[in-house]
Amino acid sequence: MIVRMSPPIALQPPDATVPVALASYLQELEHQQTQPHDLGRREPRYPVQGRVPMGVRLSPAGDFRPLYRGWATDLSHHGMGILIEHQLPTNSNLAVNLEPLIGATCIVTARIVYCRQLLPQTYRLGLAFL
Repeated sequence: MIVRMSPPIALQPPDATVPVALASYLQELEHQQTQPHDLGRREPRYPVQGRVPMGVRLSPAGDFRPLYRGWATDLSHHGMGILIEHQLPTNSNLAVNLEPLIGATCIVTARIVYCRQLLPQTYRLGLAFL
């Protein structure tokens, strides 16, 4: 049997825009030997499961107001997949609170790359971190 292994993610974030808490969490996934999804993306996305509040930042300092509840399905240095009960417009920005997922304070701003309906009242968001 031949097993195709994806290359490990870099131990350093690919650029300075990746929050340290997120980079550390991704390193932890790599060390746990979590098998990433390699779907022709520029970097692997690791499967995750956890709730993530999404909303707006009320100030540049990071005060966060949740508007939606989502369920994270995969995560990388530059984006993530989320299931949500609402259709949201593509190319709009929102704040995502990753703290419940990664266990450390981390609110990132993301652009909605796509929003696809999977079932009635179930949508998949593809997010790119800004």
